[in-house]
Formats: sequence, structure tokens, C-alpha cells
Amino acid sequence: MAKNDKTTTVRDATQTLVNKVWSFCHILRDDGVGASEYLEQLTYLLFLKMADELGKEIPAAYSWPVLRTKSGSELGEFYTELLNNLAKQPGMVGQIFYQAKSSINKPATLAQIVSMIDQQTWTGLDSDLKGNLYEEILEKTASDKKSGAGQYFTPRALIEAIVECVRPEPGKTICDPACGTGGFFLKAYAWIVKNHGAELNIDQKRVLKRETFFGNEIVPTTRRLCLMNMYLHNIGELDGQASISLADALIADTGARFDYVITNPPFGKKTAQTITNDEGEEEKERIIYNRQDFWATTSNKQLNFVQHIHTILKTTGRAAVVLPDNVLFEGGAGETVRRKLMETMDLHTILRLPTGVFYAQGVKANVLFFDARPAAKTAQTREVWVYDYRTNVHHTLKQNPLKKSDLQDFIDCYNPENRYKRTETWSESNPEGRWRKFTYEEILARPKTNLDFKWLKDDTVTPDDYTLADTISTVSERISLIVSAVNEIRSLERVVNEDGVSSVDLKSMSYEKIVTCISAKILDLAIRGKLVVQDPNDEPAEELLARIRDEKEKLVKAKAIKKEKPLPPIADEEKPFDLPKGWAWCRFGDVLNYLRPDNFIVKCEEYSNRYSTPVLTAGQSFILGYTNEEDGHFVATKAKPVIIFDDFTTSTQWIDFEFKVKSSAMKILEPFCRDFIDMRYLFFAIKNTRYTPSTHSRQWIDKFAKFVLALPPLAEQKRIVAKVEAMLAACEKLRGAGA
Repeated sequence: MAKNDKTTTVRDATQTLVNKVWSFCHILRDDGVGASEYLEQLTYLLFLKMADELGKEIPAAYSWPVLRTKSGSELGEFYTELLNNLAKQPGMVGQIFYQAKSSINKPATLAQIVSMIDQQTWTGLDSDLKGNLYEEILEKTASDKKSGAGQYFTPRALIEAIVECVRPEPGKTICDPACGTGGFFLKAYAWIVKNHGAELNIDQKRVLKRETFFGNEIVPTTRRLCLMNMYLHNIGELDGQASISLADALIADTGARFDYVITNPPFGKKTAQTITNDEGEEEKERIIYNRQDFWATTSNKQLNFVQHIHTILKTTGRAAVVLPDNVLFEGGAGETVRRKLMETMDLHTILRLPTGVFYAQGVKANVLFFDARPAAKTAQTREVWVYDYRTNVHHTLKQNPLKKSDLQDFIDCYNPENRYKRTETWSESNPEGRWRKFTYEEILARPKTNLDFKWLKDDTVTPDDYTLADTISTVSERISLIVSAVNEIRSLERVVNEDGVSSVDLKSMSYEKIVTCISAKILDLAIRGKLVVQDPNDEPAEELLARIRDEKEKLVKAKAIKKEKPLPPIADEEKPFDLPKGWAWCRFGDVLNYLRPDNFIVKCEEYSNRYSTPVLTAGQSFILGYTNEEDGHFVATKAKPVIIFDDFTTSTQWIDFEFKVKSSAMKILEPFCRDFIDMRYLFFAIKNTRYTPSTHSRQWIDKFAKFVLALPPLAEQKRIVAKVEAMLAACEKLRGAGA
């Protein structure tokens, strides 16, 4: 078969499998399982199936043949037991299943996924096919904004270009100290196989597979995906030891040295602890890495990674590192690191990247290429070649994603076959050339040894540059958004007029304020029964309340909840409006139970965006940071969400993910019985409650639990929620159109 034919066949087969496997992600969304959670479950099951196909040692009681014989509730219980036990196994098995948890609540759905995987002989697939399949699923997960996985995913086109410039050779070691899902390893492996595979003997192939790739990934879930991704691409063994460490690479110098370091370290700064200042506001203190091998002590994570890479490179080593703009121009420690880097390393190339390349929006990044050199009295860097692929370049993740071909001109200019023979495309006569060199002396003369080079004219369109056609096109897009949103909330006009609501002086308001007022009015009308039509066939709310009271009594008898002091009867003067037929008055405390968060308070205040469990806090910041503490989590899901209530400010948040809390000020609210009430309706009702606390007291117990709640029949609650969600989405369209 011709090479192109094989490539097409693999691509088509991959897409067919991707569509089949990804279809289950949509099914699981309805069960409250997100894309990243699905990928994690897929990893567990694929690993088990492939281990069985290869005859690898998995405890017989928890093997694939046993799993596929289970059904119904027994399947769900066995799957949980299987995950817990395999996490205790040595070697790769224990690493893959480290901290593994099941997020598939419905046994029938789990059975479907098991059946899908069982129908395929995975080890019989071409390594390109099964590897590409997993990469495609990873990329789909990364593009899913709710999953949050994009922060661990470097665009593969960029990785390919970097690897083609570095050109790793067989028999040498490759390290990524922040490896994410392993993208750099896969492309480096593919490069070596493509360009040197035919000349490798058995021992060299074994070294390539087992002794070439090393890295760090401090997020257990991401590390698991990396290990599986590498194995599916023929790197590592099921019964071998994992070469990816969970340790923070920046903590210490382990003594290991590598021939290549290719990496995209996480952007941002690592939090050590949170303190409260004199104004009562929370502030973050940074972790400082005190290492003798570092040139500067700083909390800037990227500067620390540059220093760490300098340490772990062999004297003949080479590095390519993706770094944000601040590394190129930041003063203080930044200037020290840049000077030392150029003195001790040959910093020879910088690639300036455009925005719209990474899943994190607005990221401005660069790729720095530098080679290690033995110690010398003079600076190792003589000139820095810069390729500006940012100015006047526009990419988006969906409409115009970065492709390998977009970087081909850079690769040609880089001249990886002999980088000492390069030719500038910039000159006095061609000022628009993107490839330009700067001497070491020129760089030292720049303020703070600034490496953020800019010489091209930015032709970004300004208002003066718009033609009439451009202006009409832009306005038309805004108008279409506004029209669709206004049509959605048109029914409010009739309701407001009938309700006798006093008019508001919209002329005195900003556009943003107008949209906010409309959103608030939607909630107010919904909670008063003005948004949807009542159905006389709905079960009256009084009957719901009776069943909730019965359920509460059962919970008290079972000692599942404490018996609380009865709430006072509702007086007529407390009722702010007349209820629609079928509705009933109650208090929030009649239907919502509150949990003290004592068992879920975080112990260690070393937070990092690369950990997986969010820590919730009082105040506007809401998510204080992320922790790697393994116990004391509150497990909320899309199927079983909760409401977080801040006892100090009375602000509320809808939570459908696993979390820990910073303090006991965060109360966890959930209904006494989810079958008899719509949690989302309660959330909207709390949001619509007008109350501003004047003291720091227990606001839920002392105030909110006693506030009155207009409760509709359950069926109407669901209709109200659907209508409110649609209208609030329309308001967001309005807000976006006016931005």
C-alpha cells in the first residue's frame, strides 16, 4: 500500500472510531458526566481490555472478563471495587488507577461503554490508529471549555514544528518537566521512528520504548492520561514502571540530566497560602523555590522553569520551551535570568506566537530555543534569531486553527539541518521580513536586556480603517444577535405591562445595567408565577410539602439529619404577593437542608492550577485555588448539585463538581428530598431574595432559612426553570452583542 493511501486509511478509520467513542460522551452529559470525566473512565476501561488482550498480569478477580459478566447495580458496585483495588497494585497498573473513581452513575450506561470497548480488539489495531484515536479524544476534551482540560493541551501543530526544529536522535534522553498529556513525547517518538526507525536494532528499539522519555506531571488525572497516551503510541509497557513522576519538578534538583528538554510549562504563579489584610481582603502569598542552582529567587513559575531546565540539561543538551511574554521583558529576577541564560547557554532562536493558538484565551507566548555549552569565560550567546509570527497573524481555535503548514516558513528559516547557515528575510529594503537577527551586544544595550522584539508594522484594523461595507457587516452581526435575544424575551413586555410595574428611566442607564435589570426582572416574574402558564392537572405544592415533611421525619429517625427547632408559621404580612393556584407558601428551611462544611475544609494551603480539586472561599473570588489533598472532598455532580451559601455575604453559587472549602463560612445546601423539588428553582428563588446583611452573623440559620418561599407544583418548577434558562441565555446574547 502506498504511504498516502495508508495515511488516508488510518485517518478515516480513526475518525470512524472517534465518532463512535465520542458519541458516548454526549450520552454521559445527560447523566452529569463531563468530557474530561468520560475520558478518564475510558482510560480505565481501555487499559483493562488491552491488558486482557496482551495477557498481562491483572488480579484475576478484577480482570476484564470478570467485569463484562456483571450487569445492573452489581456492575456499578463491582466497578467501584475494581478501581479501588487496582489503585493498590504495583507498577504501571497502580499508576494508571491512582486515585481512580467512578463518575458513571447509571449501570446501564456503564454497561454500554463496556460493551462498546469489548467489541473491538484494541491491541490488533495499528499503533497509529489507536494512538490517533486517543489523541483525537484528548483534543475534543481540551476544546470543551467546561472540562478545563485545555490548560494541559499544547496545540499539536506547534509541537510538530518544534520537534522538527530540534530533531531528536535515538539513544538520547528526552525530558518534559511539565508534560501534561504527553504531546511532546508523542511527536518526538514519531519523529525518531520516521527518520531513524529502519536503522534501529532490537536493543535500540527497547531503549526508545523504555529508556528515552522522562517527565513530571503533578496532577494525578492528567498524569494518568499521559501514561495511557504514551502507551497507546507504543511508549512504555503495561507491566513496566512509569517514567512520569507526580513530583513537582521545581522542588529540587534530582541529579538527572537529559539530552533534550522540550516543554510548555504551565502559565501563572503558584500559591502558597492566603492571608487576610487589614482591610479584610484576601491576598495570596507565593511559593518561593530556594534552590542553590537557581540564579534568582522568584515566585514567577516560568522563570523558575527556565532555571530548572538550565540545571537538568547535559552540557551538550538542547531545549525548546514555550514561555509567556513576561519572561522576555520582566525586570528584577527576569532580567537576571535572561542575562544568565545568554551567558551560560546559546539562546539562538525565538519564535513569537500569535494569540488564538492556545485553548486559554488571549495567551501571548513564544518558543525559546537554546543549547547548553560547557563553562566558558565569555557569553555563549552571540546572536539571537527572532521569527515574528504574531504581528498581523490571526488564528482562532475553530474557524482558523494553527496548522503545521502555517509554521513551515519558520522551520525553513530555522534551517534545522544546519542552523549556522541562516539568512535574514528582514532588511532595510524589506522591513516586512519576519526573520531577523540581533547580536548579543544589541540585546545587552536594550533596557533590562529586553528580548521582546518588535519591528513589523501592526496592520490591525482601527476604526478609521473600516470601509462602509465593513461597518455594515459588523453592525449586521450585532443586530442579528440582538434581534434573536429580544425575540426570546419579547413575552416579558406583556407580563410587565399587566403586572403594573413602574417604568424605569432606561436613558440614564448603561447598556450593561439595562441587561442586568432585564435578568433580575426575569427571576422576579418567575418566582411570582408570571412567566409560565399554570396547569390545573399539576400536583398541588401543598402535597409536595406534606411529602417533604414525611421525608424529613424519616431522616430524623434514621439520624441522617438532626431534629431542628420548628420554623414559625407564616403570617399574612410576610406574604409579598398573591400566589397562583396550586402554589404554596413555605420557608427556605422547610425544603433545604444545610450542611456544615467542617469535614471538607482544606488543611494544606499550597494551591496550584495544576491540582485538580477546587477550594471554595467566601467573597467574590469564589475559587481560591486548587489542592491535591486526596480526602475530605464533597462530591457534587451534575446529577446531584448543591448550592454554596456564603454565611458572611449571602452570595450563592451553583456547584456541580467535587470540591473542598476554605472555611466554615461556606454552607452547603441541598434539598431534603431531590425527588420532590427542583434544585435549580430553589437556586433562582434564593438569587431573587433581596437582603443585604448588616452584621457578620450566621445568615442562613438566623435569616435566610426563615425567609418565605413561593413554591409551585413540581411540574411547574421544571417549566419555570426551562423558561428562565432560555431567557437568561438570551440576556447573555444581548450582553455579548453590546460588548
